[in-house]
Amino acid sequence: VGGASSIIASTVTASGLTTGELTVLNQGNGEEFALQQGQANVTNTNSVVRNIWTQSQLLRSNADLILANTSVVNDPGTQSGIIAYASIFRALALGTMATFFQSAPIVTGENSPFVERADLLKQAIASLETAATLVAANPVSANFTSKVPAGIDIPNTIQALIARYALMAGDLDKALAAANKVDVSKKSLFNFDDNSRNSMFFYAFSNVNVVAPSNTSLGLSTALAPNAADKRIGFYMQTANNKANLGTGFYTANNAPVPLYLPGEIMLIQAEIAARKNDLTGA
Repeated sequence: VGGASSIIASTVTASGLTTGELTVLNQGNGEEFALQQGQANVTNTNSVVRNIWTQSQLLRSNADLILANTSVVNDPGTQSGIIAYASIFRALALGTMATFFQSAPIVTGENSPFVERADLLKQAIASLETAATLVAANPVSANFTSKVPAGIDIPNTIQALIARYALMAGDLDKALAAANKVDVSKKSLFNFDDNSRNSMFFYAFSNVNVVAPSNTSLGLSTALAPNAADKRIGFYMQTANNKANLGTGFYTANNAPVPLYLPGEIMLIQAEIAARKNDLTGA
């Protein structure tokens, strides 16, 4: 939550502008426009980049505080829920830093040493694997789930994130094993309301003044452009009534939920691993 300062809005904006999926609508949004222009224009004060860094570190630091103090919880199902929930957010923080930065600290303190991207991914995976083992032994209690926002399917999210980060780390076997454990019929969502708002809608898509989809080719070159019947086009942007390129997707209202992962991501992970193992038919 938090509009432009949200990690969701910042990561969507940063990735979209650097890959060409998004374009800046108003060059008065200088930080976003710098990202669109490219490396030479992005300074160390760029607010979008700083938000990703700061929010990821705060998220990781708070998760570490929780994980360091779970011994005070007596009920096994409640304890496993707390550890799994904190581990999911810790992994998301570490995985986000690994996506956007070459290296980063993984402990809180003055002059914390930086570790390389590969180690950030290993840390994320290790947290998730510990949580998976604990949840399998002690299923998450109703006492825990009644006290956190609804929407996150803990067992499936753990496996989906292991698959995502293991693939990024190049561990194909681990990624495939985790992807095969994900029930793609189950949803896992960040839920929002009018107080805790869907940040990308609040920040950009509701006021049509910051960023929007760059074109109906999803920012891809002519050779890679999707088929005109590709259903992603109508889902991620408004194309009717001369509203081409206005963003929609998962950012349609203050209370629109955002998925932690898509079923399609899991299937694409499985397909990529098959292709990397020379099983093109399976892919």
